[in-house]
Amino acid sequence: MKKKARQPRATVPQRSPSPIKPSPNKQILTYAQAQRMVEFDLDGHIHRISIYDKLDVVSDDDPLVQEMMEGNSNKENAEKPLLQVRQRSARLKNNQERRNAALGIASHGPGGGHHAVCHAAPKLPEPKFRNVEYNLPAVPKRPAAFFKFIEKTDEELDEETEYDMDEEDYAWLDLVNEKRKSEGISKVSYNVFEFLIDRFEKELFLESLDQASEKQAPIDEDAVCSICMDGEYHKNNTILFCDTCRVAVHQECYGVPYIPEGQWLCRHCLQSPTQPAGCILCPNKGGAVKKTDDDRWGHVVCALWVPEVGFSNTTFIEPIDGVSQIPPARWKLTCYIPPARWK
Repeated sequence: MKKKARQPRATVPQRSPSPIKPSPNKQILTYAQAQRMVEFDLDGHIHRISIYDKLDVVSDDDPLVQEMMEGNSNKENAEKPLLQVRQRSARLKNNQERRNAALGIASHGPGGGHHAVCHAAPKLPEPKFRNVEYNLPAVPKRPAAFFKFIEKTDEELDEETEYDMDEEDYAWLDLVNEKRKSEGISKVSYNVFEFLIDRFEKELFLESLDQASEKQAPIDEDAVCSICMDGEYHKNNTILFCDTCRVAVHQECYGVPYIPEGQWLCRHCLQSPTQPAGCILCPNKGGAVKKTDDDRWGHVVCALWVPEVGFSNTTFIEPIDGVSQIPPARWKLTCYIPPARWK
């Protein structure tokens, strides 16, 4: 079998490789240079200008700019008709005159005179001040010892007047004194009025306490503590009864280290006797409550059962803190402590 001979391929002229033109090396600004200069490209050339250089700002209507533009394009201007060149020169001249008139600059007229200035430049306000003689008072001498609070005795408290007159008291007393003057009776001074009102209020308060104590039920010997629900007690941890609301608490449960002489009032009856004892942690009323750190009331038992709540002072069991740390989901739960514990 005869094989066909291969025909030689036609030689294709090889194309010479294109020359590789290296790109110009562009120097990148360092961090220190970028903080004090800017870089921009103008007509294919890189320019760097310091940010501290003062540059003149010109508008497109400036004749100098127009002349520079015309100088760069002389070829194009040569091809334009002469009429267009004259119109453009007149327009630039009118723009310059209007700008000078707005700035208050006098311009030369055709006869060599000066045009009047249209508007005067506004004058900035000037600050005015005067020196005032002011002498600082001498600093009092610092004492050698600290100031100590000395509690007043009962006799001193009885002599002290705590009532202060207001505007209504002054107006009412002036009317009464005018009537007493017309009747030939001596006037009542402001000090005497404050002393009388102070004594009336204190006597009325003491009388209300005496009436409340007479209406109170006798102390139940089998009463239990409203906090721990335990009726046992001993010499150092006896059960105290509030003389107003008759709530029973242990000394250690309610934070009473020492038994006071005379009547004993719970914290709520001592500070807010006219307001009902409510709790921010449960819907029940009454019972042994203590103040919270945000000036509200809460049961001692509720503070013991809520994990996020505690007491700032464990000796006096007050105030109740941590109420703001209670998660929102816990506020939706139901209180299962029986209301009998608050009685």
